[in-house]
Amino acid sequence: MRLAFVIERQNYYRLLGPVIDRALARGWEVDCWQAADEALKGSPALERRDAGPVYRHGRPRRRDYRGGSNLAQHLASSSPDALAALRPPPGVRPDGRTRWLALQYTLDIGALVDAKGHTPFDAIGLHTAHWRARRRLATYPGL
Repeated sequence: MRLAFVIERQNYYRLLGPVIDRALARGWEVDCWQAADEALKGSPALERRDAGPVYRHGRPRRRDYRGGSNLAQHLASSSPDALAALRPPPGVRPDGRTRWLALQYTLDIGALVDAKGHTPFDAIGLHTAHWRARRRLATYPGL
């Protein structure tokens, strides 16, 4: 299994870390596609942008991207089995070759599902059953 994570901000490593580590533990190939154009805040030395995190079960491959068109090129050239993100990736649309997985990030899922209950994702990982029970999600079969 080949899995790619879209890392739009440095703190996404903290949020997605347990999922990334679990994928590495299963022996899956894991890529982290990190936005290279994220503005640095505070001391750049503290962010350790170049190193990337190390997990208990290894280190994922890291590729930088600059904007949505470059992210689309990564997707087209590497064709992972699944793409995991905390919100719809910028400049990329589902093409049917790669399954899209969203992971709930905040207490609202408004970035993942529109007002009509539609989503570009094939599946959404939610924190609790409460979120699935919400009326606008109850009819979505991917949850």
